[in-house]
Amino acid sequence: MAVSTALLALGFGALAVADELPVYLAACVVWTVGSMLAAPPNAQINADLAPPELRARYQSVFYLAFPAASFVAPTLGGVSLQYLGDRHWLIVGGLGVLAAVGHLLAGPPRERRVAARLRETVHRPERALTVDG
Repeated sequence: MAVSTALLALGFGALAVADELPVYLAACVVWTVGSMLAAPPNAQINADLAPPELRARYQSVFYLAFPAASFVAPTLGGVSLQYLGDRHWLIVGGLGVLAAVGHLLAGPPRERRVAARLRETVHRPERALTVDG
């Protein structure tokens, strides 16, 4: 997750210096690869951390963030670009780097929690992984 988020940060941050089509295209490729690398672990992390009986609900709420962002981002991004210019992209890139660091910090505790959940299901079969209905 940290690598994918860092790629997103790099791709968006590069727009601050992009002034020719090839640079824009390269930035787009970088952030697209970051998005593609983030999708599977996002779904897996939600599934691993959610109680088995609530996995579908957790996934649904998580994926509601994307349409919400699609609704809010154009307005906030437009205002930010109007007043900040290219600094907007530097700020977005910086926030992405902070998010990547956050993933690095959150990874070990998250893995411990998932491992504990798996141990619990081995010792308590009634809590075994189930498919949401």
